[in-house]
Amino acid sequence: MTSVSSNKRGITLIVLLITIIVTLIILSASTIKILDAADNSTIAAFAEELRSLEDSAREYYLQNNVLPVTDESSPLKLNDVLNMSSEDIQDTFRKALSEELEINSDNSDTTSFYKLDLAKLSVSTTTRGAMGKGNPKDIYVIAYPSFRIYYIDGVEAKRTIYFSLSRKIQAVNNVKVDISNFTNEDVNTTNASGLNVKKVEDGITNKMGIIISTKIDDANSEKLYLKVPNVEQRQIPGTFAGFNSIRIDNLKDNEKAAINSLLPEEKYVDIIKKKDNLEIAKVRVDISDYDSTCPVISGTPIIKKNSTVNLLYFDVSDLPTVNGNIVQTATTSGIKEVRYEYLKKYNEQNFTEKNYYTNTSDFTDSYMKSEAKKADISSSGTVKIELEKNVTKIKICIVDNAQNYTVYEQTTAGGINIGYSINSFNNNYFNLDLKIYTDEAIQSGQIQISSDGVNFIEPRDFSNIPALSTQTINVVYDNVITLENFAYVKVIMNKASNEQEEQIIKIDLNM
Repeated sequence: MTSVSSNKRGITLIVLLITIIVTLIILSASTIKILDAADNSTIAAFAEELRSLEDSAREYYLQNNVLPVTDESSPLKLNDVLNMSSEDIQDTFRKALSEELEINSDNSDTTSFYKLDLAKLSVSTTTRGAMGKGNPKDIYVIAYPSFRIYYIDGVEAKRTIYFSLSRKIQAVNNVKVDISNFTNEDVNTTNASGLNVKKVEDGITNKMGIIISTKIDDANSEKLYLKVPNVEQRQIPGTFAGFNSIRIDNLKDNEKAAINSLLPEEKYVDIIKKKDNLEIAKVRVDISDYDSTCPVISGTPIIKKNSTVNLLYFDVSDLPTVNGNIVQTATTSGIKEVRYEYLKKYNEQNFTEKNYYTNTSDFTDSYMKSEAKKADISSSGTVKIELEKNVTKIKICIVDNAQNYTVYEQTTAGGINIGYSINSFNNNYFNLDLKIYTDEAIQSGQIQISSDGVNFIEPRDFSNIPALSTQTINVVYDNVITLENFAYVKVIMNKASNEQEEQIIKIDLNM
C-alpha cells in the first residue's frame, strides 16, 4: 500500500509541474503578444504624428514661403544634429539618418536641418517635440529640401529606435509611409540638390509665379541664375548667405521676345544654382501658360456716322511683335474683352470741348479693366463702339485672358460737328442758332425740325460752308410746330466729296 501511495503522489507532482510549465508558457506568449501590440501601437502613433507634421510643414511652407522653424533656428549640418542626440544612441541615429538621406536623394553637403516650431503648425495631436520635462532632446528637426522630419530623442519599440518615417517603420505593422521626394504636382514643386522651385500661378497668366527657395552658405561663391531658350543666362540678384526665398513673376524684354517666338512646348526657364561658377543644381520650369504680350489695336480706327450716332470700328490683336514683325505662329491667351469710357464732348451751347462727366477728367487703369463699358467684339477681333454724336474723345482698354492690358485714348471728333444755342422758344415758337464746324467743304444742306424725332418738317436750306471753318445759321420756326419737352433738329449736309452726312440733335427744352 505504501508503494502505491508514493506513486500516486509522484504522478500528482508531475502533473502539477506540467500544469505550471504550460501556464507559464501561455502567460509568456500572452505577455509577448500584449507587448508586441503595445509596440505596434506606439510605432503607428509615432508614424501618424510624423506624417501629420510633415504635411503641416509643407502646407505652411507653400502658404508662407518660409519653413516653420524657431526664430532663433539657424541651419544645422548632419554632425550638428547628431551631437544633439543622446550619446548612447548616436550610432543608431546616424545609421537611421543616413538611410533617410539616401532615400530622399539628399547628402550631407546640400541638406540643412532646422529646429521645428510646433506653435506655427496646426497640429493638435503631437505628444513630443516640445522639450517636455526640460529634456533638450525632445525636439523635432526638419530637413531641407526633403521636408523629412526627425525626432531627436527617438522612439524605442521592438528593440529598435525610430526617428523618422523610414523603411523600418514602414515595414512594422503595415504602417504606410510616403518616402518619396517632396514633389507635389498639384502645386508644381520640384527640388534638386538643395534647390527648391515652386510655381504658384496656375492657368494662363501674365505672372510666372516662380518661387525659388534654397540655402546659400557663401554668398560670394554661390549664385542663382535664370535662363530662357536662345538668351544668355543672367544672375538673379538679391541672394544672401542663409535661407533664400525669391519670387520671379516677369522676364526682361529680350527674354520675353525670345519666349514669344517659341511654340508652347518650347517655353521654359531654367533656374540654376552654381558654386564657384560650377553648376550644382538645375530645375526646369514649364512656362507654356505664361503670356506677357500686351494686346494692341491693329490698323487704323474708322469712324462711320449716321444721323443719331457715330460708330467706331477697329481691330485688336494679341499676337506679339518681334523686331517690328508680328509673330503669326505665336500662341497667346487671346483677347478677353474691350472696355471704353467717354472722356470729352462738345458743349453744344457754346461749341467748346469739355469733360463728358462733370467731376471726372480721367479714369484709372483698374476702373477701365473692370468697370468701364463693354464694347462689342466679333470672333475675328473687330470691335464696334457706338458713340453719342457729341463725344470727342474716349478711353479704350483692351484686356487679354492672361490679364495683360493696353490703354488708349482715341479722338472721335473731326469731320462735322454741330452745336447750338437757343435764342428763345415757347410751345409754338422756336428760335435757335446752329453752329456747324466742318473739316471738308459743304456745298449745300438742309435743316428740319420734329417734336418726336421721327416726323421732320419745314426744311430750311443753307449752302457754301468752307472747309476748316465754323458757320452759324439762324433758324426760326413760328406757328408751324408744337413743342413741349424736346425738339429734334435734323441737319443734312452735301459735302464737296459728293458724300452726304446726316445728324440729328436732341435738344432738351427744360434745361
